[in-house]
Amino acid sequence: MLNFWATWCGPCLKEIPSLEKFESREASRVVILGISESLEREKKTLKFILEHKMNYPVLIDGLGRVADAYKVHGLPYSVLIDPQGRIFWTIEGAVNWTDPAFQSKFLAGPLKGQS
Repeated sequence: MLNFWATWCGPCLKEIPSLEKFESREASRVVILGISESLEREKKTLKFILEHKMNYPVLIDGLGRVADAYKVHGLPYSVLIDPQGRIFWTIEGAVNWTDPAFQSKFLAGPLKGQS
C-alpha cells in the first residue's frame, strides 16, 4: 500500500496514528510505504518522521514524480495494491484505519486469506 501525505496536510497528520496502528496489527499481510509530498525541505520531513516514530518506511517524493505516476491530486491519498501488483483500490482523503467496519471491508478484499 502506498500512502501519500505531507507535513503541511492536516488530514494527513490526523490519519497517520491510525495507519501506524493498522500497520502494526496487519504487518504479516500489509506492507505500507509512506510517500511524503515534500514541498518543504527534506530535513523538515525527516525531523517529522523521527519525532513521530513512524513505524513504516517513507519515501520523499520531492519532485512529485511518484505522485504524478499515480495521478495523485489531493492528500492524503492511498493506493492499495494486491499481491500480484494490481491496483485494486484508491482512497482520497483521510481514513480511520483502525475502524473495524473499514478493516473488515479492506481485509475482505483481495487480501483475504493472505499471510
